[in-house]
Amino acid sequence: MQQIYTQNSFSLRCIAGATFVFCLVIGQSSFAAITWNLTYEDISNDSGVGFDDSSTGAARRSVFESALSYVSDVLNESGTVNLTIRESLTSGTGSLASAGSSYFFGGGFQQGIVQQNILNVGPGTSITGSHGSARFDFGYSWNESLAAPDAGEFDLFSVSLHEISHAIGFASLMNSDGTSAIGVSDSTSNTYSTYDQFLRLDDGTELFNASGEFIGTPADLTSNSVVFDGVNAFVANAASVVDIYSPATFNDGSSISHILDSNSVMQFSIAPQVTRRTYSEIEIGILQDIGYANASATAVPEPTSLVLVLASLFCVLAWRRSNRSFPLAKTAA
Repeated sequence: MQQIYTQNSFSLRCIAGATFVFCLVIGQSSFAAITWNLTYEDISNDSGVGFDDSSTGAARRSVFESALSYVSDVLNESGTVNLTIRESLTSGTGSLASAGSSYFFGGGFQQGIVQQNILNVGPGTSITGSHGSARFDFGYSWNESLAAPDAGEFDLFSVSLHEISHAIGFASLMNSDGTSAIGVSDSTSNTYSTYDQFLRLDDGTELFNASGEFIGTPADLTSNSVVFDGVNAFVANAASVVDIYSPATFNDGSSISHILDSNSVMQFSIAPQVTRRTYSEIEIGILQDIGYANASATAVPEPTSLVLVLASLFCVLAWRRSNRSFPLAKTAA
């Protein structure tokens, strides 16, 4: 029997009774449409904050869903994803946002359950509960529209796109010592993401062997020398490997899961009033390399309308990498 991994920062629990689920089917006529079943815990719990705020909640949902619409158009797939947007934070002291996918135990390089459902392949398609999750901290000052952000505002679309990208597979599962973040104490602790299999050092040193086992050293991951060498990313980067964020001090949830290209969404930090609303060609190449063969560049969509349905949700099983976001006062991801 396969088991699903949930990072310790999120627990496996059941939500009893009815909960509000937004069913968002998005995609332009020339593209396939991903169906996103969105569960907003702010609304389910009648929190009155975040995405349930009486004055700004609807605008925030519209921007977040526009980022999902953009991802749907880029990927050009037609799967169905159950995504839980966890109850919002309001402290304004930690990460701006975080997101991720659930994974199975079992070893080797794996696509997350979110990606399996987008592509409609793999055992993850049998999961009826949540496939992944996201969380935002609305204690910061946000630009909650598709207009340009004002001074001091973080752009909600840009942050949403960044975090959704982690959830769809743009993420490493390596700890600071190269062990897997999944089931470290389990006998099948060598489970890594599909993204991980394309990582090596810029001098050609391999980080994994053919069996998917980490053969590098902890020092490799803080060498400022980790690169992504997928074929499509290599071509998109003018026949060069892509530099990966691997600073001298390992930043959990940020190191290895971001790129250093200055024109890309997946940089490890963002400043107020900055927008990054479209993938670079390099990022499109990375998405193709990790399994999204149909991925291509597309324009930013306008906010989409929603169909609100009442449904019963089973167990919420969510995985995220902590601190994968854009803090206000310090550089992190």
